[in-house]
Amino acid sequence: MAVTSLEDLKKLSEGQEVELIGWDEKPFICKLKRPSLLGMVATGEIDNPLLNAAYILFHGPTSPKDVVSMKEKNEILNRVAKLAMVEPTYDQVKEVGLELTDMQLMDIFNFTQNGVQALISFRTKQQDIENNKNKRKI
Repeated sequence: MAVTSLEDLKKLSEGQEVELIGWDEKPFICKLKRPSLLGMVATGEIDNPLLNAAYILFHGPTSPKDVVSMKEKNEILNRVAKLAMVEPTYDQVKEVGLELTDMQLMDIFNFTQNGVQALISFRTKQQDIENNKNKRKI
């Protein structure tokens, strides 16, 4: 086993190309990196009012009382996306007048937690579903 080279670490810091669902029929391909939850807490990206909700999102509920509101979930997912998106950046997407979709936010979150493998297995399952376009049958 060899020591990880600085060049390999540098490549990791530049992000990884990931295919997300687009706003239309074309996929949205961007570069993402995987920010640390503890790092987000340390830098204040996740502040005290969101700590419990973030813990539940990142680790799952431990009791039936563990509930994350839609507002908290939206705030956390957008903060994660803002730190994860390398190219284009989160702000650049907003500047051109687009909002990340719920599915894009969830895919980015899943990538930050489990890497690109989480997206591949999810998409494979989705493609296996017949009639996943919600088209009306006449």
